[in-house]
Amino acid sequence: MQEKKYCYKPIHLKLSLNILKKNLKQITSVQDWARYMGYSRSYFSTSFSEHFGETPYKCLCRVRYTQLHKATLQYPYKTSRAIAAEIGLKDEQALYKFLKRHYETNFTELREKLLYDKEYNN
Repeated sequence: MQEKKYCYKPIHLKLSLNILKKNLKQITSVQDWARYMGYSRSYFSTSFSEHFGETPYKCLCRVRYTQLHKATLQYPYKTSRAIAAEIGLKDEQALYKFLKRHYETNFTELREKLLYDKEYNN
């Protein structure tokens, strides 16, 4: 079996997840993320997918959703607009679309579920 050769630097791709988490408010798209990494969008997407086995878009959504959970649990009375800004979305409408499109829920339902689970599972 022939070894797969990468033309990018895997060390930079490993850092890409840390860069995303630290700059989630500013990274609103894969294009932005690629710029932060110093790559073109297409080169970053291909390299990232080969290295991690998932597209940068799916990873961005997953990290955003994880941060949404953390922020909601940490600040249960923050508005949807404030939570949206914290995870790099423009406003509460963008948060609504993000949750509906990717997770078939809305912010109110998600917050209620998270807070209920926190209260009864601790």
